Amino acid sequence: MTDDISYYQQRADAELEQAQRATKPEVIRVHLNLANAYRERITDPVRRAKHA
Repeated sequence: MTDDISYYQQRADAELEQAQRATKPEVIRVHLNLANAYRERITDPVRRAKHA
């Protein structure tokens, strides 16, 4: 489970970095949405279990 949390944190961080580099609002929005989805998996154990 710790590995899952680490993975989701790394993915969220990567998506945030991509959002910061993006120049188009729609691309920024997609990366932020993905980052939020990964963060939800970290904080919501039920959601995390569904994707395990």
